[in-house]
Amino acid sequence: MKKAVGIKLTRVLVFAALAVLALSACQPQTVEVTRVVTETTTEEIEVTRVVEGETITEVVEVTRVVEVEPEAAPELTEIDVQLGWIKNSEFAGMFVADQHGFFEEEGLEVNFISGGAGIDAIPIVRQNPNIIGIANSGPALINAVSGGAPLVAIGAFYQKHPNGFLILEETPIDSFQDLQGHSIAIQPESEFLLDVLVAYHDLDKSSMELVRAGFDPTPLLTGQVDAYVAWIVNQPYAVEQAGMDWKFLLFADNPGLEYYAMIPFVHRDFIENNPEALEGFMRASLRGWEWALDNPAETAELVVNNYLPGGDVAAEQWLMEASLDLIATEETAANGLGWMNPQKWEEGIATLVEYEQIDESVAVDEIMTNQFVESAGILR
Repeated sequence: MKKAVGIKLTRVLVFAALAVLALSACQPQTVEVTRVVTETTTEEIEVTRVVEGETITEVVEVTRVVEVEPEAAPELTEIDVQLGWIKNSEFAGMFVADQHGFFEEEGLEVNFISGGAGIDAIPIVRQNPNIIGIANSGPALINAVSGGAPLVAIGAFYQKHPNGFLILEETPIDSFQDLQGHSIAIQPESEFLLDVLVAYHDLDKSSMELVRAGFDPTPLLTGQVDAYVAWIVNQPYAVEQAGMDWKFLLFADNPGLEYYAMIPFVHRDFIENNPEALEGFMRASLRGWEWALDNPAETAELVVNNYLPGGDVAAEQWLMEASLDLIATEETAANGLGWMNPQKWEEGIATLVEYEQIDESVAVDEIMTNQFVESAGILR
């Protein structure tokens, strides 16, 4: 583990000045000074004079020399965090924690590594046990652990997965069954969820025209497709900016597909070797999310100013406000921000097994732990 040590030495020097009482040269005298030692830079002393047999005691203030060397700054543990996407407001809680000093209070210095198209945090963390990753979706993490990856989810920043079908309001698709016979723009990494959905609702996939797409909803805006697989906190903003109305069908509204998203996860070795760092990381991150929930506009500005140069503050604020109900739920109010329901993981794993998306089942206690979320104890 790399260490970053910051020590500032401050020397405060207070010049001493001792008040000297001028006595008449023609009068014999004796001067006795009693110093009262204090912890302040200004102190009182008693000056006793004997003048022609008369004792006179006066109290005067003097300053003394004080040399102060402050305590060394605490040692910070440096941690890298591999994000699952670009540095936008989907990671706002961690960015708030960084800018507000919450990580530093936990003795951590956190470095954020940007993700993006083609960058997957899961294999990166698998090969680098000292990195914290943010997985975009629960199914991807389940698939990796089913394949033998020693990875563990330590929380869920989004309690409900935001992906699903973005549809223009005038399009006659109002249910999952209505998807049959329509064209759908979809990213390759999302097609397995479509396969699960098709099997779950007994749909005819052959009736659907699948169009490969990226993360830009232009094919939907230009009428090339009838539905577009998107995140409800992201691409609908572009539809509104184009002056169009929209509707959305969330994958997570189906039983067995209620997966988590924006999931902080680590290699199992990290938990064994440095649980204190993970506890501090989660406590600071969740404090950041708590602040972000109360201040979406200020959070959007913070993200753009510090992590997303050239970003659209209005778009980031829209994202923040759209994600509020995904972050704070009845379960987080009862158990804490970031908390995960083991039953949801179990049902999600069973769904992937049933519809042959993974070969081996995964025990819930192998893939998730709430110990760090519960330690933070931030109810919301």
